[in-house]
Amino acid sequence: MAGSEKFGPENAVADLYEDRCVLVESGPGLDDSARATVCGLWEAVGASVSDFDPAEHDRLLARTSHVPHITAAAVALLTHGERGIRPFIGRGLRDITRVAEGRPELWRDICLTNADAVSKTLDDLIPVLQQFKDAVEQKDADRLDRLFEDGRQARLEAFDEDAGDSS
Repeated sequence: MAGSEKFGPENAVADLYEDRCVLVESGPGLDDSARATVCGLWEAVGASVSDFDPAEHDRLLARTSHVPHITAAAVALLTHGERGIRPFIGRGLRDITRVAEGRPELWRDICLTNADAVSKTLDDLIPVLQQFKDAVEQKDADRLDRLFEDGRQARLEAFDEDAGDSS
């Protein structure tokens, strides 16, 4: 799990894979020697290799990478055509849309290759957005507080290195 919205040789980073997680399929029917070679290559460039079931990979990456990229692009599109918007762009918009600068053809192909899991994750996201919309429309401060706090806690837990993996 490494990369950036920047691309091309001019943006190469020597330690791109240092301390990064690389997911490698494991299971019966795979060539053990070939798998060991692949794992060795990743470890040689500083990555940590983890065994992963392909379906679980697709599900998790849809949530942690693919749909966040779609969301970044969607939020960026909200600014399209807005004249004079630059002075009103704060860090929040910059942070959430940074990855929207990535290569469109790369993300198109990722979404199409993992279409089922991406679609399912979007199905899961839409009701969450609807909860926020409903709370705003109803001017329900308590519900907004709960939603923002739940989101805050989810982010803290996701990035808490001491929490460990519950799976």
